[in-house]
Amino acid sequence: TDNRTNLSVCLSVCLSACLHGCLSIFLCFGFLLCFGSTFVFLQPNGSIVMMDLLWKYYEKVKNFGAAARILSKLSERESQPSDREQPELKLQQRVEYLSRAVMSAKSATVRTVTGAEGEFLHELEEKLEVARIQLQVQQALEQKAAMSGSEDMALAVQFLNSELMDVSRLYGDYADKFDLSECKLAIVHCAGHYDPTLVQSLWTDIITEELNQSQHCDPASRMEAMQSKLLAFGHTYSRSERFFPIPFLVKHLEQHSCRLEWEPSWVFSTFLKLGASLVQLHTIYDRLFKSKDPCWQSYGKPHHVLTVLHLLLSSFASKPSLLPAFQRQPFVALALDAIATYLVELESLPRSDRRVQQTLGDFKALQRRLQRGL
Repeated sequence: TDNRTNLSVCLSVCLSACLHGCLSIFLCFGFLLCFGSTFVFLQPNGSIVMMDLLWKYYEKVKNFGAAARILSKLSERESQPSDREQPELKLQQRVEYLSRAVMSAKSATVRTVTGAEGEFLHELEEKLEVARIQLQVQQALEQKAAMSGSEDMALAVQFLNSELMDVSRLYGDYADKFDLSECKLAIVHCAGHYDPTLVQSLWTDIITEELNQSQHCDPASRMEAMQSKLLAFGHTYSRSERFFPIPFLVKHLEQHSCRLEWEPSWVFSTFLKLGASLVQLHTIYDRLFKSKDPCWQSYGKPHHVLTVLHLLLSSFASKPSLLPAFQRQPFVALALDAIATYLVELESLPRSDRRVQQTLGDFKALQRRLQRGL
């Protein structure tokens, strides 16, 4: 009761100071001492309610730098469910505090451009990025815990509420321990840790997990689910080739597409939607063709890559705007040279194979179309 009375008194003093426009506030309850724009934290374990009021006050009087620092401190407070004196901070609330802190810090840099304010804003943005990954880890664990009924996972979800963690701890204690491939990719991307083998392994796991989740669906639905997953991840990672290895992904996805007998144009169509260039995709598929990988034979479709190449080049013939005007003529010349190579390969194969004859005829028709100038 005494604590509540003291808190009420302090809040009254604070509000009175706000109303009278005072520049200096001293809260005798005391965790913050402020003179103008300078302040010192005296007790880092002060009341959450009080700190909430303070950052709102500082925003109101346009002292955005002070508001951002209080919000940052709020996001870092450790909390335990057993602590009755302070309400437990959920991870979502910590992320919201940091988001608000970034907004306030940006406002502060607009009003007063100093090196210190700019550096603090950068620190907040990095902290927010990691906090969002921590939230992603928590949400992934919640879903896994709900499906498996694992008590360890449920407990880990609660621990993730208690404090903000660094990427090393998130990776080792949570993402890796509980095999959260999507979260592991997000962490290595955030940390800038580039290991080509690890990145390819994580993408393989992500694709395999998606296929396993949709294994009871019809082929069209499975393909749509995979495409949606790829588009969602692509918008996050496609600007970084190191963490979005298109040549590896194209081959890996084409292998699944061939094996599962999905629509043969969906892979390159998806990458075109993600901003990959037609020239880049043709180069990738052309190398796949020239590599003569025996995997296509094992799937019973030895000419799968040629089929996709025909569809890829046909998409340009039908829609030249896939390339800027200045690139179209050079690409036509490149495509005609490539088609000549594909025709030599096809004409060397047994004529008794109807699929070979069909692909041969398709390429000859495309060749004539390109030679006529589309």
